[in-house]
Amino acid sequence: MSGKRKRTPTIKSKTTTVLPTTAPNFPDIMLGTYRMKDMKVLNTVMNECLPVCRGLDTAAAYCNHGLIGKVGGTEEHWVQTKLWRSVKSKDVVKKIRKDLKELKIKRLDCWLLHWPGPGRHLNFPPVTRTDIEVVGARDEGEESLVYEVDDVRARNKDDNDDDDYDDYDDNGGTELLVTKVMNENPSRVVKCPENWSPQTRLEVWSEMSKCVDLGLTRYLGACNFTLTQLRAVVEHCRANNLHKPAVLQNEFHPYIKWDQELFDYCKDEGIRFQGHSCLGGGAAGGKVLLENRVVGEIAKGLCVTAADVLFRYAHKKIGNVIVKSVRVERVLGAVEELRNPDWDIGAEDMRRLEGLAEGVELVNFDDGVCLFSWLREFSPSRYD
Repeated sequence: MSGKRKRTPTIKSKTTTVLPTTAPNFPDIMLGTYRMKDMKVLNTVMNECLPVCRGLDTAAAYCNHGLIGKVGGTEEHWVQTKLWRSVKSKDVVKKIRKDLKELKIKRLDCWLLHWPGPGRHLNFPPVTRTDIEVVGARDEGEESLVYEVDDVRARNKDDNDDDDYDDYDDNGGTELLVTKVMNENPSRVVKCPENWSPQTRLEVWSEMSKCVDLGLTRYLGACNFTLTQLRAVVEHCRANNLHKPAVLQNEFHPYIKWDQELFDYCKDEGIRFQGHSCLGGGAAGGKVLLENRVVGEIAKGLCVTAADVLFRYAHKKIGNVIVKSVRVERVLGAVEELRNPDWDIGAEDMRRLEGLAEGVELVNFDDGVCLFSWLREFSPSRYD
């Protein structure tokens, strides 16, 4: 993995020139690095798979920038990372410079705002695993104790002065949906400012836009945003002559039913929709997408794997996917089948896959059906 990639000139004019948001060199398949924090694994996966995927997706919350930088060889490939939500607007430029130093590159191809909401009670690094019916957690030594909804409500009512418990939200949900059992440093909890508001998100975006003009990133993007939140950012950019999002990266698979209006809006605004967690994103009410009967029947009929069906489904629907595994053969196999012209999912089977969300009992919000990753904040729509 050698050679240098040609880069566009740095913008030096005092007046912001808003770049087109189509990101013409955007790879349709990228290598994901979530939870990859082993040097040996990263070295093997990056060297074997990155030339095939031609793009690398990471995030500050993944805590692997330094390892990726040590592996190297990313200069000739698309590299994108994400800004964590706890970063204040005054620290944005400093943070991207830190990311570049750790990644050992001079400029990002895309920098995404990782989450739309404040996440006041979520842990870093990184945000950890949640369960559909588990809504609270407390650490005692190395053991993580989790409580059911009614138990959390009762304990919070009786222990209002105990900082180890997060407050119950009387509006019908909980502020905390995270356990710390998987954190490397579970005692460290970083809370976002209590005076957070939707305007805070726009102030951060304004500073991110400056990073394009400084030549620190080519494009900007949003991750895990609803239509309402994405539209607010775009309108803010338009009103203030800022760089618009070029990419929206959201969880995407048959168990999530995004409103068509979101896709139409992205198309109209020239925003690429990129799917993460295309294999299911976790358990949906105990239902594992890879073991779904319909997915299995389609895979058997096409003589491919269930994973191949789900990646092809996402690629046909949105055109851009992230493939991630610590096993090289799985990544290479997925990419090979995505590019294999000898098979495809027919219209009827696409409709069968599209209908899977109807039979899954998940949390429904205004902008679609939310699954595993969305439950970490209960509902991003609460922070519109």
